[in-house]
Amino acid sequence: MEGLYHGGAVAVISDQEHFSELVAAHPNLSWSSACEQLRGSQGILINVDETDGTVKLDSLVQREGQVVTIEAVQWLPFAAVVPIGNAEKLEAAFEEARKAREAAKAKSRGAADSSAAHVSTESFEVPQADRDWMAAGRSFPFELIVTTMTGNEARVQVTSLAERLEAVREKVARKFGKVAGNVKLTHNGCVLPHFGKLEKLADELAVDPSLQVVFVKRQMNPQVVKRLRKEQRDFDLAGWNFDLAPVEDEDIEPLSDTWSATFQGPMGTPYENGLFRLKIRIPEDYPFRPPRINFETKVWCPHVNPRHGSIELDLLSDHWSPALSLAKVIASIIGLLEAPSDGGCENSDAMMQLRESWDAFNQKAREWTRMYAS
Repeated sequence: MEGLYHGGAVAVISDQEHFSELVAAHPNLSWSSACEQLRGSQGILINVDETDGTVKLDSLVQREGQVVTIEAVQWLPFAAVVPIGNAEKLEAAFEEARKAREAAKAKSRGAADSSAAHVSTESFEVPQADRDWMAAGRSFPFELIVTTMTGNEARVQVTSLAERLEAVREKVARKFGKVAGNVKLTHNGCVLPHFGKLEKLADELAVDPSLQVVFVKRQMNPQVVKRLRKEQRDFDLAGWNFDLAPVEDEDIEPLSDTWSATFQGPMGTPYENGLFRLKIRIPEDYPFRPPRINFETKVWCPHVNPRHGSIELDLLSDHWSPALSLAKVIASIIGLLEAPSDGGCENSDAMMQLRESWDAFNQKAREWTRMYAS
């Protein structure tokens, strides 16, 4: 998304309903306490993933004029942040806050007297649980050893016992490539609560810093499953000229909410002889909300974003109707390649090229087809 780059300053939207909908709609994200902390804040981007449509902020953010620390770094959808123009001012405030935090830590360890903390550290006071932990001869950061039922192991770093269990669950989920909502943590056979701070487990972790993880399958909405199975039967009978099927996913039952479609580039177009793949994400309230469809194959077309494959198609937004089906929408997407319009807004370079020279556009589209769709 234009204006989003590493080191850029952004504002996070404050409307909770809209924010939560954006997070819920993303296949790789889930709502957490970190999202709530970020809502309405300003911060600096430390990562921009154009392939996934997500960004990550620094752990320091500014909210209502005050710099605060978020308890876990959280990936957010592109649409949840807006670029702003005061990166230098924010960085200066964050640097001052970092110095204050380090001074507070040094003071708690007896490494500096009170004169070292010349910047106010009220927002960064070391929690009592952390002081007790260090007074017993232990230190930060320390590692939690997380083991699955099949014996796979991962290590999760902990920098404070004030860290919330929700944040730990997010870290574990990312380590194993899972969704946080599918993760259940246990310690010595006891299931950990979903909410709360690690300090409640301080005594147990001091003896045994290991956790066990169980991956729980998500249950897809039965009405959505019924609708998709009907669409699949209708698709098999209709004889469409493309393939459409669910993508196998061991974390959800009884049917995956991610589907894939593949099709040959239309004859007589610069996409001819290319093989194109679409990724389809089914929302929980389908068909009352449209699916999210992206090109996984790079394609030169005014209606398709050249970086992350998002598609400009009214059937996927304002003109969506529950009477439509996945197959009908895919057929319309193929139609965009059969007759691309110079009014497309997802690829402005392709749009301008199409307006100025049809031959140049065709040549570029053929090149991309050879490079990415062969």
